[in-house]
Amino acid sequence: MHPATPDADLLPSTPTGIVIPIRAFTDGMARLSSVLSPKQRADLGRDLAGRVVEAVSNFASVVVTSAPEVIAWCESQDISWIVDPGSLNASAEAGREWCISQGLERVIIAHADLPGATKDAFEQLARFTAHDEHSSLCAIVACHRNDGTPVISIPVDAEFNFAYGPGSFELHLEEARKSGLQIKVLSIPELSYDIDLPEDLSALVSLGTSPSDQEKSEQAL
Repeated sequence: MHPATPDADLLPSTPTGIVIPIRAFTDGMARLSSVLSPKQRADLGRDLAGRVVEAVSNFASVVVTSAPEVIAWCESQDISWIVDPGSLNASAEAGREWCISQGLERVIIAHADLPGATKDAFEQLARFTAHDEHSSLCAIVACHRNDGTPVISIPVDAEFNFAYGPGSFELHLEEARKSGLQIKVLSIPELSYDIDLPEDLSALVSLGTSPSDQEKSEQAL
């Protein structure tokens, strides 16, 4: 397990940590199994996770996982990781505890399947929550279906229970209300599009990372 990134406040903002839960590469992205082979899904998961990790490289960040192939990937890329407790909600909570242990004041939970993720997008989110009047803010980005929660930012000490799963966007809004947090729904397209269903793969074509193209290139070698 690698230590935390030492420069937790590289940006002029509230010290913020970014948590990236990754359940698996192998046998991951099961809802794409009708259109992608296991190898394609694993390669896609690894590629998307790499994009997100690169996009958060200006922050203290940690991957939450217990999958051997993800751990090996983290070790090979010198990426900090902690053990996955067994569910997405528990992983988010473990990531929040990691942020507390690093002396950080806010936590951003980011999904690992955001093909458009950029440094500018995460910095935009961090800058928005940097002001004193936003210290009790829940900043949330809805997925492109207005159903899931690809990115959420809360104070580390908020009495907030993560609620991932179907309808998590509305569930997280309700949780924020119960916790007494201010709420701001942010429109950041680069952080709202995630890859869950076969129809979502069309976004990869414009980025030049279509899984079928990757497999054709490998076969040509």
